[in-house]
Amino acid sequence: MEKLLLTKDPTAAGWWQTYRNSELIAYRGSVVHGTYRPNSHPNSIDDIDIMGLFVAPLDHYLGCKQKETDDFFEGEWDCVFYELKKAIFLLGGVNPNVLQMLWLRSEDYLHISPLGQQLIDNRDLFMSKQVYNTFTGYAHEQMKKMTNAATNGYMGAKRKQLVTTHGYDTKNASHMIRLLNTAKETLADGKLRVYRTDFQLYLDIKDGKFTLEQVKEMAAGLFEETRQAKDKSPLPEEVDRDKVEKLCVDLLKQKFGIV
Repeated sequence: MEKLLLTKDPTAAGWWQTYRNSELIAYRGSVVHGTYRPNSHPNSIDDIDIMGLFVAPLDHYLGCKQKETDDFFEGEWDCVFYELKKAIFLLGGVNPNVLQMLWLRSEDYLHISPLGQQLIDNRDLFMSKQVYNTFTGYAHEQMKKMTNAATNGYMGAKRKQLVTTHGYDTKNASHMIRLLNTAKETLADGKLRVYRTDFQLYLDIKDGKFTLEQVKEMAAGLFEETRQAKDKSPLPEEVDRDKVEKLCVDLLKQKFGIV
């Protein structure tokens, strides 16, 4: 689908040369949700978002040197790379942004190492009713931001103009509704649908086709539906921390050849 709209070659970017040996590299954000628009589109307010996961050098684990996260912009690329232990810690907390990296379509991955594949194969380990707290928590944050202009990133000025035009931040509003729909579905059957077949709804919200009051009314209904989905969810109450810890140790042992 929208992948055809991406004219930038990731392998030609500086960040690719630095992180090409990571365990996982994938698109994230609007590209994987189905709502990406190139900057040639009159309503585009999207960067090209990348997320990756790497194993740090051995001295990170045995010594005092620490490198947990690298978060940066490179032109249109908005990149974040997590060290393995940091990523697994966030996954254990059911972090929506990191969790989605294990539930992408095959075409959304740019690189998967054998270790990265093992993490994907164990993705159900990180699914629990905590999805309700983390996803709705993020949704509440997006609601708070809706009336504030966001000026970070290369499209900041254009996004601020959309806020002026529509009276609220339509991108934050779109994120909020997507998070709630995703959480409701995930709680129902334990499957995280990152790519949204209902992407047109989120594009319409980003385009300002709903008033602020309509968005708030939609959100109120979804917050309640998500709460009800939690009450009926077949997912465990919490992530099994012991199993998460074992997975992390096993992956690092494999990486460094420790018997």
